[in-house]
Amino acid sequence: MDDWVRGAINYQVNLRSLAAREPRNAIEAANEQELASSPLAYLARNISVLAELGITVLHIMPPFPMGKSVRKGIGSPYSVRNYRGVDPEYGSLDDLRSCIGATHRNRLKFLLDMVPNHTSRDHGWIEHNPEYYVRGSSGALVYDADWTDTAKLDYTNPALRQDMIENFDFWLSMLGEDEDGIVQGVDGFRIDMAHLINDRTFWNEALQELRARHPGRELLFMAESYGRDNNLDLLGRGFNAAYDDDFYKVCRNLYGVDASGQTALIESTRAGDQEEFALSHQAHQARGIAGAFERILEECEEKVGSRPDSPRLVRYTDNHVEGRGVQSVWRRRRPRRQSTDLSRGAHHSLSTDRPGIRRREPAVHSHPARHLRQEQASSTRRYCKGIPGDRIRGQSVCPWAAPAARVVRVLQGFDYTAVEEYRTHTGKFSPS
Repeated sequence: MDDWVRGAINYQVNLRSLAAREPRNAIEAANEQELASSPLAYLARNISVLAELGITVLHIMPPFPMGKSVRKGIGSPYSVRNYRGVDPEYGSLDDLRSCIGATHRNRLKFLLDMVPNHTSRDHGWIEHNPEYYVRGSSGALVYDADWTDTAKLDYTNPALRQDMIENFDFWLSMLGEDEDGIVQGVDGFRIDMAHLINDRTFWNEALQELRARHPGRELLFMAESYGRDNNLDLLGRGFNAAYDDDFYKVCRNLYGVDASGQTALIESTRAGDQEEFALSHQAHQARGIAGAFERILEECEEKVGSRPDSPRLVRYTDNHVEGRGVQSVWRRRRPRRQSTDLSRGAHHSLSTDRPGIRRREPAVHSHPARHLRQEQASSTRRYCKGIPGDRIRGQSVCPWAAPAARVVRVLQGFDYTAVEEYRTHTGKFSPS
């Protein structure tokens, strides 16, 4: 079995950013000509560029047909109308199949973004399987947060559980058998809001069954999950990776910008008041910044073990709409010094022996990344700009930086923009 999860570098792509135009609303989309080359076809032709950068996993945001009913702004890829189709804005099912094949030929893995917590308000299940949905006291469909364009699914329903397992397997099997007789398809999933489904025992059942159907393959089930308890719970149910939200909270609460605009250790005035940050805060006071990070990893190892096949935390520098694009799956290596060695341990998979990827991170290195003052940032802001009036789940719609010539990283809440330029001289990521 190919052991690829350890040290994987996941590059996330928003297909809309490859359409050579701004994201469209439904009226504009209906009245304009189709692209000569779909975003999926364009991506397939350029997989080799990602391989040269040292990326090991290509991850696309949900390619599924987006809901049209009560659509918010230009529509959200996370409001899914059909789990087995491709939105025409991105291409066709054949285009996606070709993109997966091209990814594998370049010896990369392919990760698909799956959205199991909810569907759009015009998914076929609402009419044909209304029992698949959670209902309020009045019998109306319900939704989480402010996601009014979605309807929450009910995982206490056995038929829904089986249908969703089949949807996962459709993508794991979509390429058919290879020359060795092994059924191939996508290599795993980033699972949107995995902790929010209303019966998490589904994950025990689903992940075990899917792995049993594909015994010759290592599959990645990566949970988007927030909070230490949620992460540990999902890792115990069979996920082999989960977002390391606690790592992000250390960066958010203990790093800031000094008077010269440089990254510095500056503790937030609210750091000690957050219950969810209490353990990391205590560790920081006792052992410094390295101790704060180490405490997270120590607790994870205590709960899920430290074997080579133990579940992993995902060091993410972006979530799906904020305009950044590199993730690394990592394990604990004890830092030897408080400052730079922490970074080397935390994302060692971004190693210097891979061309184009350098072992540095603005959150924990003040060098050698280039830090831009506010007046210098305008040239990079177009990669993560918000479009006035359009909102996705209460957040600004952002054309993605990831597939462009630069990877832009912006730490939320900090008054600076840090950018690392990758291969800007080649022009290989200029869609046309």
